[in-house]
Formats: sequence, C-alpha cells, structure tokens
Amino acid sequence: MMSEQGIITAVLTSPTSVISLLGIFFLVFYLVMKQNQKIWSKLLENSQKQYGETAKQFGAALQQNYEHNREILTELKDYLKEDYKVKSYTAEVLQRLEVKTDQLLNNQNSNTNRRRRDG
Repeated sequence: MMSEQGIITAVLTSPTSVISLLGIFFLVFYLVMKQNQKIWSKLLENSQKQYGETAKQFGAALQQNYEHNREILTELKDYLKEDYKVKSYTAEVLQRLEVKTDQLLNNQNSNTNRRRRDG
C-alpha cells in the first residue's frame, strides 16, 4: 500500500491524473453552482410573489382608505353647507328680531312721549 504522500505525488506528477482531478473539481463546482442558482432563483421568485401580494394588499388598503376619506369629506361638506344655512337663517332671524325690538321700543317711546304731552 502506498502512503498518502505517495498517492498525492503520483496524481500530481501524472498530467492525465491532474486533468482528471481538475475535471472532477470543476464538475463538482459546476453542480454546486447550478444548485445554488436554482435555490436563489426560487427564493427570488418567492420574494417577488410575496412582494406582489403585499403590493396588491397595500393598493387595496389605499383604495379603501381613499374611498373612506372621500365619504368623510362629502359628509363634512354637507355638514358645512347645512351649518352655513343654519347660521344664515339664524342671522336673518336675529336681524328681524332686532328690527321688531327697535319698532317696539320706538312705539313704547312714542307712547311715553304722548302721555307726557297729554298728561
């Protein structure tokens, strides 16, 4: 039986053995790299699918929020219109009351002045 150093020396000194050994190393390297490429491509594909699903969910959530915010703005606009109508009506009523109050005060003052003149 040959020693380990003898086997290594025999393989390294024979050109065909070195080429065969390099061929085996290259084949192993190639197969490992090909397997790694498959793994990485599957990981990339899965991450792209996951990203696509996440993007779809995010888009759906944005659309839902947009519609909800739009409804809120519509309600707020309607509320502001109604509030403006109420304020306008209140201002009009207050103005009429002020005119009526002024008329009543004028009538009362005229009656008081007549009584003073008559009495």
